[in-house]
Amino acid sequence: MGQFQYRCNSCSARVSQVEGNEYQCQHCGKLYTLLKAPDETPVGFVAKRNEPLFLPKGSVRALVTLCLTGLFIYEMHEQGMAGTHLVQLLLTCIFYYFGFRKRDRNIIVGGRIIQSDIEEPLYLPQGFIRNTILAGIVFSLFLVRSRIMHLDPDLLYFYFIFGALYAGYVFSKIIIRARDSKSVEMVNHFKAVIVLIATLVMIIHYMLDIHAVNLLVPYILISFYFGSRN
Repeated sequence: MGQFQYRCNSCSARVSQVEGNEYQCQHCGKLYTLLKAPDETPVGFVAKRNEPLFLPKGSVRALVTLCLTGLFIYEMHEQGMAGTHLVQLLLTCIFYYFGFRKRDRNIIVGGRIIQSDIEEPLYLPQGFIRNTILAGIVFSLFLVRSRIMHLDPDLLYFYFIFGALYAGYVFSKIIIRARDSKSVEMVNHFKAVIVLIATLVMIIHYMLDIHAVNLLVPYILISFYFGSRN
């Protein structure tokens, strides 16, 4: 490791290499993973811990979200609709899963964004779960395509909000390569202004009972913004 050394944050004893990028405190036995920059320069340690059921991080969240998506598809097939509470719960889990997976994969060390070397949830290929969720939602839409305009408004909003979230996620993937460019910075400023205006419209709508604007537009803009944040 050259001059790069580290002491355990629990007992201050020296941490030594066990194998590969895995290191262990020689006193208390706590395990750490060495993080490296793209040029292989060591930049820091992250303490290792056993995740729930000893599965890769995010596996339980992924499994629950996939199961809820499957239940949503089942309800759409059997009933032609899904309960409002199920729709709200599914959307909450999707937002949570999308947002935290991006945070899990990128770790900031000393102001630098490091791509963490982690196993994907349920040992599946990267992006598989997100694409499966997307495919499931699209398939459920296919099941009710003949009566889409007669669906419950809350269900229609779900499709639009999910679509905006996914579009924002794809948008963030496209521009992430130009993270430090001035143009991306300006885009982020513009998005922030738009989402704040959308939020203000919702506040006026509910607090002042002014119904001049369909709230679907603010919903879409806010969902897109959260999906696009890196």
